[in-house]
Amino acid sequence: MSFDHRHYVPCLRWKQGEYLAVQQLPSAAKKIITPLIEIPEIGYDFETRTTKKSVDDHLLLQAKRIKKKWGKGPCFVDLKHISMDQRMVDGTHPVNFVFSELRKENCKGIAATDLERDQDYQQAVKQAIHEDNRGICLRITLEQAATEGIEEKIRVLLTEIDSSKS
Repeated sequence: MSFDHRHYVPCLRWKQGEYLAVQQLPSAAKKIITPLIEIPEIGYDFETRTTKKSVDDHLLLQAKRIKKKWGKGPCFVDLKHISMDQRMVDGTHPVNFVFSELRKENCKGIAATDLERDQDYQQAVKQAIHEDNRGICLRITLEQAATEGIEEKIRVLLTEIDSSKS
């Protein structure tokens, strides 16, 4: 996937106000954006009006919600707000679970990561890359971009996750 300077990538916390706004976008607008959807931290779900008690409960409807509110078009999906030590009840990494659910919904999710994620997170991203063949969204801060040696850190990460399709 590639796009130019006329393409917009809004960073969305994927809470009710944001996903309802995305749902109302006209088709023409959706064609020139690719949202970066940040799955929110586990907490209160204002749509279902319930407290999430487990990562399983919290993530269960995310793929369906993405499909309903955004559609099947490409979107970057980041689980940065889910604690890196969280696992589903069956031991599955949350990234693996969310991308499996996105596949079931025929959504074109693209895994997002950064240079600070742990090995398990990067391995889950690697699996998504290889199963979906869509590459990744690599997030770096301005401070990181200005750091000496950033190119090498990026190269190492991309080699580690074998992201030749990113």
